[in-house]
Amino acid sequence: MGPLRRAFAATAGSARFRRRHDGQSANHASNTVTATVTVANVNDAPVAAGSATLAAIDEDTANPAGTTVAALFGGNFSDIDGDTLAGVAISSYTTNSSRGDYQVSSDGSNWFGLSDATEALALTLRSTDFIRFVPAANYNGPVTALSAHLIDSGQTVAFRATVDLTGATGGATHVSSGLVALGGAINAVNDAPVLNANGGSLAYTENQAATAIDTALTVSDIDSANLTGATVAI
Repeated sequence: MGPLRRAFAATAGSARFRRRHDGQSANHASNTVTATVTVANVNDAPVAAGSATLAAIDEDTANPAGTTVAALFGGNFSDIDGDTLAGVAISSYTTNSSRGDYQVSSDGSNWFGLSDATEALALTLRSTDFIRFVPAANYNGPVTALSAHLIDSGQTVAFRATVDLTGATGGATHVSSGLVALGGAINAVNDAPVLNANGGSLAYTENQAATAIDTALTVSDIDSANLTGATVAI
């Protein structure tokens, strides 16, 4: 009996396995059997890497422009299937009013405050939506921490939708298992000192002893508790 020969060939979406028996005598005919195996496409979740950063703004900025989701998170996104970034799901955020508040918008004009978010109560934003951080009065320093999963274009994303991502990330889903942390900074800006006085009037006779004009007069500065000097003009 002659040797058995096997061959394996693959094409896009399918593979063929061929087995041939070559006869060594007139009593053994040569024959070929071909089997086709179809390889089904399975989605791979996008991969999130690195961190994102909001552009720094100055202390007491009341109406910052904001940045699109795509501009913030596009560089953190990759997908072996060739899908693109469709949006994000914010799943780690706790409000801190002493620092300020995140706001989101679909058009860059009408803004909505961002509530606390968790894996079970994540908030979605499209790639075209905007995010900004509005600092509390006189606050400077880092913005409040926020993290988000990335969503690929195989899934439809809505503006400010609430989703439960518990056990629904990575693998064959359209949501990255990893998170991207969003950060930023609020620049310090000098604030002028404030003079606090009771006002009123004082009756004073020429050549009398020194008399306090205002016993409750104070000077304060939000930037520093130390007064290095002052000039009073009468």
